[in-house]
Amino acid sequence: MSATAEQYFPLVVPATSLLLGLALLAGWRSVRGHRYLLWLAAGYMVTAVPLAAQILMDTPQLATWSVLTGALYCAGSWATAQGFALRSGSRVSARAALAVSSARYLRCCASRD
Repeated sequence: MSATAEQYFPLVVPATSLLLGLALLAGWRSVRGHRYLLWLAAGYMVTAVPLAAQILMDTPQLATWSVLTGALYCAGSWATAQGFALRSGSRVSARAALAVSSARYLRCCASRD
């Protein structure tokens, strides 16, 4: 795969997300009592990985890696939701997140047939 400058320019978005995650991680290291910062950092960094990968992939690779990148997007969204919930004093149920993700996956698989 040979990449051009036009493909590298959109990498600014995941790089910024990764830097924001690293800044939140640094903030969590200095104030360990705020666990929501760790969850928000994980959410931003986990979401940056599939975004950067999909920018660099061509169409056949996108089809091959779609399930894994979708799972990483779901994990990043769940971590971000957990961080916001901890900040407001509540929790996000892992079972509920798994049920929603499973239902979405099954619906996607059923629509292919």
